[in-house]
Formats: sequence, C-alpha cells, structure tokens
Amino acid sequence: MHKPHILLLVPDFDTENTGGLTRFAEALAYALDRTQFRVTLLALWARNTAGERQRRQRLTEAGFNPQTLAPFNPARPYQSFFAAYRQLPAALATSKPDLIHCHSEFGEIALVFLKLTGSLPCPAWRTAHNVEWQKRPIRRRVLSNFAYLWTFQRAFGVSAEIAATLNARRLAALQKHPVLWLPNAVDLSRFQAAQPAPERLSEWGLSPANPLILGIGRLSPQKGFADFVQAAAQVHQHQPTYRFLIVGEGPDRASLTAQITSANLQGIVQLVGTQTDIETLLPLATLVVSSSHWEGLPTVILESMAAQVPVVATDIAGNNTLIQHGQNGWLVPVRQPESLATQILQALANPDHLADSANRALATAATFSIANVAKQHEALYLAALK
Repeated sequence: MHKPHILLLVPDFDTENTGGLTRFAEALAYALDRTQFRVTLLALWARNTAGERQRRQRLTEAGFNPQTLAPFNPARPYQSFFAAYRQLPAALATSKPDLIHCHSEFGEIALVFLKLTGSLPCPAWRTAHNVEWQKRPIRRRVLSNFAYLWTFQRAFGVSAEIAATLNARRLAALQKHPVLWLPNAVDLSRFQAAQPAPERLSEWGLSPANPLILGIGRLSPQKGFADFVQAAAQVHQHQPTYRFLIVGEGPDRASLTAQITSANLQGIVQLVGTQTDIETLLPLATLVVSSSHWEGLPTVILESMAAQVPVVATDIAGNNTLIQHGQNGWLVPVRQPESLATQILQALANPDHLADSANRALATAATFSIANVAKQHEALYLAALK
C-alpha cells in the first residue's frame, strides 16, 4: 500500500534563527501518523550551529531524513537563497514527495519560481506563520496577492487573524479553498516529561533564590527586547533580587549588550544565547515575558504555558488569542516598557494569583495540543491525496 509522502519545507533547522515555524514543522512531523504517511523534512539552509546539529541528529534517529540544500551566509542572504534554490529541483526529484507543505517565506518564493518554470513536481501547500513580509510591503503585494494564489493549492494561517487577512485579499475568491485557521501547537508530552535542571543556573551566576524572568526569541526588532531591557531596569529599582535572562541569538545582540552596559545591568540582565532543551530551563522561571511588536501565534507563549510558567505579553494579535488578561496571563500595550515593568511587578507581588494563572495557562496549552492539530492536518492530507 502506497503511503502518501509529505515533505515539510522549512528555512533551516536552527530554531533560534527561524523560531516557532521550524519547531512547529518538527512537532507536526513527529505527531503525524506514520502508519498512514511518510514524512521528511527539507531545509533551505545549513547554519552549522550546535543546536542545528543536535536537532538534525534527533530527526535522523526518528527516521525523518532531514536534509539541507546550501550553507547560509548572513552577509549574503540572496546569494544563499539562490544557492539553495538551484539545489531544490534535484532534492525534490530524489525525494519524490506527493505533497510539499511549506513553512518558510523564502521556501514559498522558491516554489513560486519552480511553478513559473514548470518544475514543481507535485501539489504545494503553505502555512503562514506570521504577518507576511512585514518589512517588505511591495513584495507582500506581489507574492501574497498574486503569485501565492497561483502556486499553492491550499493555504493556512496559524492564527485566526492571519487567516482572515489572507481571505480578505482582492483575488482571494479565485482560490479553490479559503485559507483555514490551523493553529500553531505545542507538544505537551515534551514538557510533562522534562526534568528541570537547576544546575544550569550556576552557568550564569544565579541562585534559585532569585526570581527569574525569561525572554525567549530571536534577537531582532520584532521581538522588542530593547523594551524588555528597559522594563528590567525599572523592575530592578524596586526588586533588586530579580534576574532576567534573554535566550536567543540574532542581529540585535550588539545593541542589546550596549543597552545593558549603559544601564549598569550587567549580571542583572544577561544574554545567554541559544539554549537547546528549553523545556528544562522554563520550569526554573518565575515568569516569561514576551515583548514582541508583532507575532503569528507565538510558540514561546504556548511552550511557557505547557511548562506552567505564567506569561506577561504585549497585547497584539496572536498573543491575545492565547492570553486572557488577568486569567491565564497578562497583556500590556505594545512598545510601552513602563507598562511592562508595572505588570511584571504586579504579577510577582501576588504568588497565589501567579499559581492560579499557571494552572489556567496549562489548560489553555492543552487546547493547542499538537496531537489535535496533527489530526486536522492528516484529514486534509488524506482528502487531497486519496
């Protein structure tokens, strides 16, 4: 019996650079029923980081045959894209997928080019994980409003807001199927099985006696970590025992380091780089803070909820889909570090409410279980490929 072959296309396997979309694609691969499907993962780029190597090893051992097409040169991103694109047709010819499901903006462009040249070997679907091409409005108009409609048979948004925006495009009526909301998801079992690793605190000179506040994500303007640092400075004036870790890498590292030094926050706010096995670090946190300026449906918040860690987040689309203010977390206005600091202090001042919020957060995460979301994908795959 032929098992449909689903190829999940991602930008890379270094999740500190690509964030939640690669983590979602990986979780989906593990959750899909492999008695019904053959699943492989293909990445445009290799970044040659420790986290990437570890992730690829796990995927290989699980039988997903993770492959990369070309090295990524951050100084020459377009050259890196075309190097990957040139290898894509051969990789698809070798893999012979029945359906390509794309989880990458640059992957979407590559598939558009293959469609234009008549080289796309099978149907292609895509999932929009964020506001498309946030800083490239002309590219967004051309791709989202025209090229994507022609290239992809199905499209999904990880939040209701993203799906509604895509369905509001002028030519959206030409789609055979409307864009569906298939939410981002979290593997609850990964966090339920994790053992906290308090010894990790000593790596950064921290003690379990210090309330720990985490910010997690790529060090980029989208994530608003400059606001996070400003809020930390204000919190420190009132609660000098609190400590802050920012987990991730990215282009804003130098500016954030300078900001921390200028505010004399060395040792109070630390940039700790990429951390694999985030499930062992999250349980050590008293609070997670998401200071993002825009999001899709943020994996970081879902993972924090799954680890029963309360979250203070900016009141933006995606975040406010997951968080009900004062119930399972707290929302603050975006780009307002003073409000962020105030809410952090208020949340940590009431341990009973903090614990209640953590329990409600776990219940919220359960409604976004990857097992449930994978079943939705399976039904759609089978209906399309029967």
